[in-house]
Amino acid sequence: MKCPGKMTVPRREGTAVLVVIVALVVATSIAALALRAFVVRDQQARIQLEVIQADQWVAAGRSLVRARLAADSAYEGETWELPPENLPRGGTAQVEIAMAETNPDQPALEIMVTYQTHTGQRITRRQVVPSLLSTENSE
Repeated sequence: MKCPGKMTVPRREGTAVLVVIVALVVATSIAALALRAFVVRDQQARIQLEVIQADQWVAAGRSLVRARLAADSAYEGETWELPPENLPRGGTAQVEIAMAETNPDQPALEIMVTYQTHTGQRITRRQVVPSLLSTENSE
């Protein structure tokens, strides 16, 4: 029974707490999604940089072969390893240079770069350059 002298106030504290909790859950979810998107973009950017690095090693291998062939026409290639301490973020890399015969009458240069990144991703780049000697003389 209600007392005639007492006023009753509707209890809205429970509703307010529920609204605050729901708002916090929504805000946290949005923040988590934004953070995940940032991490994915950062990983993609790192992979792009590592691919660019592998392409630079291919170019370096090509320049090295041109120099070696200029000094010794019997040059048949070489392999070099890049240990983790020589790489900005660790990992390992191998650059293999070999004369590949795509056509018996026309030897070609093959450069193969294998880059195992610090995150465990493997990036492989390969370039075959036919008629290396004619390419060398034309540049």
